[in-house]
Amino acid sequence: MCNGTREVTIKTIHGSFKFTLQRYRTSEGSHSFFELTDQLSGGYISLRLQEVSSYYSNRMSYEEVEKLIERLSGRRLLSDQKIYEIVQSKAQDVSQMWKGEVETSELLQMKALIAVKTDIDLYAEQAEEILLFEDGIQVKAQSAQRQSQKRASVEPAQTTSTTDSSVVLSDVILLQTGTGQFTYLIAPINAIGQPLVSLEARVRMQIQHTYGNCSEALPIVVISDGARVIRQRVSRLFSPGVVTILDWYHLCEKLRQLMSMVSLNRDQKRAHLKRMLSDLWHGQVESVLDYLKTQVTSKNPEKFQELVGYLEKHRHEIIDYDRRHKLGKTVGSGRMEKAVNQVFGHRQKHKGMSWRPQGSRALAILKVMELNGEWQQTWFQTYCILLIQLIAISPYRFAIA
Repeated sequence: MCNGTREVTIKTIHGSFKFTLQRYRTSEGSHSFFELTDQLSGGYISLRLQEVSSYYSNRMSYEEVEKLIERLSGRRLLSDQKIYEIVQSKAQDVSQMWKGEVETSELLQMKALIAVKTDIDLYAEQAEEILLFEDGIQVKAQSAQRQSQKRASVEPAQTTSTTDSSVVLSDVILLQTGTGQFTYLIAPINAIGQPLVSLEARVRMQIQHTYGNCSEALPIVVISDGARVIRQRVSRLFSPGVVTILDWYHLCEKLRQLMSMVSLNRDQKRAHLKRMLSDLWHGQVESVLDYLKTQVTSKNPEKFQELVGYLEKHRHEIIDYDRRHKLGKTVGSGRMEKAVNQVFGHRQKHKGMSWRPQGSRALAILKVMELNGEWQQTWFQTYCILLIQLIAISPYRFAIA
C-alpha cells in the first residue's frame, strides 16, 4: 500500500537530479522504495560516486577529491567532510565483513598453533616455501587539543608535537598465497579505529582459506626486522621452530646505526663496516662477533654491548644471504617496505600531516581491499545481486535492452 511521496535529490558521478521517492506501508512498517530495494543507503548518493570518491581519497587529499568530483560532474556534489564520512562508512562495512569471516573460520575456532616445518632448506632452489612478511609503520597522530577543537576534522594539519608517543602505529602482513602472489592483511577496526579482531586472527583465516585446515605442517618462512612485537605475534600463530630470516636491509641499517655511535671516527667506522658486512652477507656471525671483541675500540661501551647483544640474539636468523640470493630467493623485506608505503606511506606520510587512528586506518583498509583485487567486488556485489534478481524477474526486458 502506498504511503506518500517526497522529492529527494539523487547525486551521481554525472551530476544530480530530482526524484519522487515513494513510501510503502507493509506489515513490518513504513519503508521507502530505496529501503525495500537496498539502494542508496548512503544518503541519496550513487554507489559509483561513493566508489570514485573513496578511490581517489587514497591518492589525494579530501579537499582535492572534492574539487575533482566537481570537475568531473560540473557541480559541487560532495564536501570534503562528506567524502571523509563515505570512506569511514565503507571501512566499517569492510571491517564487519572481515570480522564475520574470522568468526566463521574453523582454524580460529580450533585455537591451536599452526604446525610449521622446522627443517626447510633455505638454499635448495626447489624447496617449497610460504613467505610471510610483517612490518609496522608510524604516522603522526593528531593532537588531543586539535581533536577537541575540531572533532569533525577530516584532513591532516600542521602540528608542533614531534614526540614518539604522538604517533598512530599500524601493522601490515604480507602472506604468500601463490607463486609470486601475496595477500595484504591488516586488522579490521571499530568506529574509533581500534581493532575489532586481532591481526593474527586474520592471518589464521587467510591461511585456512588458502591452504585448508593445515592438517600437514606448512613450510612457513618469516622474513622480518626481528622486532619484539613481530616475534610475539609469530609465537602466537605458529608452532615452535618456525624458520625466520632476519631482513638483510634491516641488519645493515642496524649495524650502520650502532657503529656510528661505537667507532672512534668516520674512517674506522667505514673500515669496520666493510669487514663486518662482508662476513654477515655470508652468514658468518661468529666471525663478526670475534672481530668486534678483538679489533674494535669502542667510544661508547653501552652501544657496543647493544650491538653484540643484537647479533647474539639474532644469530640463528642471520643466514648465508649470498648463497640464497644467488638462487634468486628473497633475503630482505623490500617487498614489505613497498607494501607499507602503498598502504599507508604514499598517502599519509607527508610534511604537516597528522591523523586520528580511525582516519589513518580507514584509508588503509580501503587500500588493502584495492591491492588484493577485491575493490569492484566489494563495492558492487550488492548491485550485481540486485541486477541478477531483476533479470530473473524479467529476462525478456533485459534481453531486448
